[in-house]
Amino acid sequence: MQFKPSDPDFENKVRDSFSRQAFMEFIGARLVEVRPGYCEIHVGYKKELCQQHEFFHAGVVGTIADNSAGYAAFSLMPADSSILTVEYKLNLVAPGDGALLIGRAQVIKPGHTLTICKSEVFAVKNGVEKLCATSLITLMEMKGKADMPAEDALQKKAEKLSRSTSMVNEKNDITEKATETEIYAHRLALSDLLREQAIRSAIRALKFLPGSRGLDAGCGIGSHTLLLAVAVGLGGKIIGLDLSSEILVIAREIAKNAGLSEQVSFQEGDVNGLPFDDDTFDWAWSVDCVGYYRGGEPLTSVKELARVVKPGGSIAILCWSSQQLLPGYPLLEARLNSTSSGIAPFSKGKRPALHFLRALGWFNEAGLNGPGAQTFVGDVHAPLGDDIRSALISLFQMRWGELQSELPQDDREEYRRLCQPESPDFILNLPDYYAFFTYSMFGGRVAQ
Repeated sequence: MQFKPSDPDFENKVRDSFSRQAFMEFIGARLVEVRPGYCEIHVGYKKELCQQHEFFHAGVVGTIADNSAGYAAFSLMPADSSILTVEYKLNLVAPGDGALLIGRAQVIKPGHTLTICKSEVFAVKNGVEKLCATSLITLMEMKGKADMPAEDALQKKAEKLSRSTSMVNEKNDITEKATETEIYAHRLALSDLLREQAIRSAIRALKFLPGSRGLDAGCGIGSHTLLLAVAVGLGGKIIGLDLSSEILVIAREIAKNAGLSEQVSFQEGDVNGLPFDDDTFDWAWSVDCVGYYRGGEPLTSVKELARVVKPGGSIAILCWSSQQLLPGYPLLEARLNSTSSGIAPFSKGKRPALHFLRALGWFNEAGLNGPGAQTFVGDVHAPLGDDIRSALISLFQMRWGELQSELPQDDREEYRRLCQPESPDFILNLPDYYAFFTYSMFGGRVAQ
């Protein structure tokens, strides 16, 4: 039976989705073939996948039957949809005795919402295939809910913001129609495209307990709130806090689109006076907020975080700490970074103890146990996609865009030559462009 997929890029969509299934990786499953309405998955023999007679466990057999059918159906669906099994009947017709399991699934009847698939699972022994299970599976198309993790939902939001005709023109310049909130959200969304790699590494390093309750202080549009929700799993709860009610409207929309509204909620408030009772959370986290924005003393914020976290719980604060964005021009970049905008949010005359990289002192003074620090790296290289180009252009403007009066004329001209998109020597056009940036994290635990 021949089918025409709704998404011409169906194979990449299916393979990307499969690659994000941690359980498939855990059992060693491989997506061998996908065609419109057809999918084939292989699983090699491992003792850990067997029952007491050393046959493949029926749970593994059922998993392969279900997954192959799911992706056979998913191959026909639009790019902005996802797939969910609603019913399946599995008949085990022979033991899963062999060195390899093969799951093959074919769409029998595609529908507007429900798709019917037939799966067969074969055990391969001494090169001979033997049918060990057959299954009839019903799958539902979840329309308008793209199959993507929380961070990709964020990226889609960033792309939507960056392409909105009310906000930016074809040169990625903010238009006069954009509100202050839209401008801020646009810049946050673009920055998330760059810092995602480092932020995800930091979350993995913290090893949050599944089912735990956490606070994301200074959450902005909620990008990190979603990543934290994914980290703690379905049983966990995350509250995102921000001063801006307008920004939180956008954060709630992103969480809804990512399917995480049950795990995530947002509340307006100030990190220097948190609107929560003592010992409310298992842990607290803040990115580019505590010790970074110019309002309030960082020690006050750290103490507030400690107040609302249970004894023994963890606190982590992260900030952008360095960047190398102009490969081949280290002297110019050093001079750019020494300007008032380049050293922001630090400023001339500010007490050295208030610099973010002195945060260990704040943790010690707040009475937190075991303070420590770690730095995480994110990087990009050519060829650059349009979204990353837009993010880097925004970063150039944010870090160095208003500094012309602080530099000699020749440095100003060199900056414009390298960092303005309309320049024939625009540095992002280099075929060997590479850049990196770092986030530094400081953490500790509330005293027992």
